[in-house]
Amino acid sequence: MKEMFDRAAHLGVESIVIGMPHRGRLNVLGNVVRKPLRQIFSEFSGGTKPVNEGEGLYTGTGDVKYHLGTSYDRPTRGGKHIHLSLVANPSHLEAVDPVVAGKTRAKQYYSNDRDRTKNLGVLLHGDGSFSGQGVVYETLHLSALENYTTGGTIHIVVNNQVAFTTDPRSGRSSQYCTDVAKALDAPIFHVNGDDLEAVVHVCELAAEWRQTFHSDVVVDIVCYRRFGHNEIDEPSFTQPKMYKVIRNHPSALEIYQRKLLESGKISKEDIDRLNKKVSTILNEEFQNSKDYVPNKRDWLSAYWTGFKSPEQISRIRNTGVKPEILKRVGEAMTTLPENFKPHRAVKKIFDLRRQMIETGEGIDWAVGEALAFATLIIEGNHVRLSGQDVERGHRGHQVRRQGPVGCYRDGLLLGARAGADGAGAEGAAARPPQLPFLKETRPL
Repeated sequence: MKEMFDRAAHLGVESIVIGMPHRGRLNVLGNVVRKPLRQIFSEFSGGTKPVNEGEGLYTGTGDVKYHLGTSYDRPTRGGKHIHLSLVANPSHLEAVDPVVAGKTRAKQYYSNDRDRTKNLGVLLHGDGSFSGQGVVYETLHLSALENYTTGGTIHIVVNNQVAFTTDPRSGRSSQYCTDVAKALDAPIFHVNGDDLEAVVHVCELAAEWRQTFHSDVVVDIVCYRRFGHNEIDEPSFTQPKMYKVIRNHPSALEIYQRKLLESGKISKEDIDRLNKKVSTILNEEFQNSKDYVPNKRDWLSAYWTGFKSPEQISRIRNTGVKPEILKRVGEAMTTLPENFKPHRAVKKIFDLRRQMIETGEGIDWAVGEALAFATLIIEGNHVRLSGQDVERGHRGHQVRRQGPVGCYRDGLLLGARAGADGAGAEGAAARPPQLPFLKETRPL
């Protein structure tokens, strides 16, 4: 990954957003993204601690430490700096995929990265989840859509040939776990995880492909998992023959050390010195972890500066808009071009909305929602609407309520079953325009 990132930086990438499961996450956190080792040790020994006065706590991170993220400005061998951001994610290993794509897209928007070459998304996957979880396929198919593309994502599959406890022959119908990416005609590089120089070469090649052709690319590292799924799991219970072979197989590090020694490019003393150096660093960082106190919420800094944590009460601000502004934007959004002939049902909706704006009476949720978006835009805010119904509207904002509605904490929990007019399953979602139908039957 380091070589991939260095190569990407050489080719113009300035920021990389990373998403990955917990397999190898501590390695990536410590060695690639450079999260302080003392902080990692501290989190394992006592959990996260309060940050500076007035900044709130590490809220929402009461999870295993393999799920935490961080960010870092990393220097490259070429003398450049590249910003790395590892996104926090839950145990649903692939849930982070569209989050990384969305964050990358947002960075491209706010940095005016029109050709999508300065901001890159990198996703790490397991072989079982890459072939077995639908969100992977869904995210892959966003890659070439005009309103969702990020100019290509680099996918790294850590193919350890066992999905928790499932053998490949029991977990997928295709020959390779990466065959789902063939739907995009994305290049897929299969590489032996024991051949470190081949892995480096393929990772550099993936960075070059993405920067040249601006499309997704997959690196399938065929390897193995030496230990269990977690610290207390015994893998030989379910794969006894496989783990008999693994126990007798030298590690990738041992194989590469042997290769270097046989080439005469490095001596045994050099290797021992490097091992001692790494061991010393780890021990020193462990000792320093006992007094470590974090001073910021790592991956929530920068653009999140000024945002309150859930423990802090935000000051109530006036979000109202002057009536004359509402009327002006209301007239604009209910005026159709003279050379445009609308559908009669659409024209009726526009006429009704124009009447609401002119009289100030009978304003419904749909008009209120449109006014909110419009006034946000004229104040200079970026508004992006995405989803099935943002162009046509959910049946013209005329949905009949046949489901439960309630409150959950300080937000609304809405559930509505369409159940009429031949509506399908997609009509089961509640939306704000439904609320006027509820006011007399259920207090909110």
